[in-house]
Amino acid sequence: EMKGEFMNIAAHELKTPLVPIISYLEMMLHDTNLTEKQMKKMKICLASAKREANLVADILDISKIDAGSMKMEFDEVDLIELLNEASEGMLPVTEMKSLYLKTDLPEKLPPVKGDYRRIMQVISNLINNATKFTEEGGITLKAVNKGSKILVSVIDTGIGIQKSDLNKLFEKFFQVDSTARRKQGGTGLGLAICKGIVEGHKGQLWVESEGIGKGTSFNFTIPIFKATLLCWKSRS
Repeated sequence: EMKGEFMNIAAHELKTPLVPIISYLEMMLHDTNLTEKQMKKMKICLASAKREANLVADILDISKIDAGSMKMEFDEVDLIELLNEASEGMLPVTEMKSLYLKTDLPEKLPPVKGDYRRIMQVISNLINNATKFTEEGGITLKAVNKGSKILVSVIDTGIGIQKSDLNKLFEKFFQVDSTARRKQGGTGLGLAICKGIVEGHKGQLWVESEGIGKGTSFNFTIPIFKATLLCWKSRS
């Protein structure tokens, strides 16, 4: 409890000065009097500050999940619209590594009950994670109607995961002990946050991989919005 409280306080204290640091660096980058060398150094500073801000955001999110205080605004969510938006938003990330990012979605899906922003956070995090550990091929975003819930999968052609590590992936600060994964860095909080968000939606998140070099599939379920479930079943 003391560790959790310390992390929460420390994250809030770190967040406060980062806001003006990032704002001023972005303003300074618009200064046409900067030399090319100064511009390069300023961009490095800005990228570092943004990485720090992302770390702080992760710590705050995991603290809220642990405390059961993460606020979510539940409403009817059109998953096809959300998944297409997520795919378009993450295209620049995959294109930088010359990877494909494609969707395999049905024409229609019943709406789910969820927080649009938080589900988007899960999808973006999973695609970003897949991109880090994929060097050839790419990522497929898939959704399937499973009756009372929708199954969403982020499937990559990346380095894969040993079966002995599958159950540990969602532990806080856990990182698979491999050269490729260590090289990518990260805090080991992203997947734990995704799990907390999905479980906050009364869903489940799990991972599948046949082993090293055989790709990975991250899968999660979100319940269908109850008010539309009976109507959808009757039309089917």
